[in-house]
Amino acid sequence: PPIPIFGGGDCYSSEGYWSNVEKTGVDGIMLGRGALIKPWLFTEIKEHREWDISARERLDLVKSYAEYGINHFGSDTAGVNTTRRYLCEALSFQYRYVPIGLLENLPARINDRAPAFRGRNEL
Repeated sequence: PPIPIFGGGDCYSSEGYWSNVEKTGVDGIMLGRGALIKPWLFTEIKEHREWDISARERLDLVKSYAEYGINHFGSDTAGVNTTRRYLCEALSFQYRYVPIGLLENLPARINDRAPAFRGRNEL
């Protein structure tokens, strides 16, 4: 049987994934950081589309993560501290997500940031 070949990663969008697969002919692309920044990246790739989930949906993901941690590690002090440690690590990646509506160019790249906010006046 043929051995599957996987590409080297740094994939942050469905478009980036499929263009790399088509361009290089590999069987798949590794999604380490991309999946940490956007846990819904697997759904995007499966459905061949960019998915801009709402702030409420992103908050629900964080809530679910915390609940999973408490259920797994326990609700005692050690379990809460362990869950907090892993949750902070996960959030250190997820804060890098920039909603699609704020980006000037798609697909997003790792160093893309939202444009500077401009208020109605200098106050």
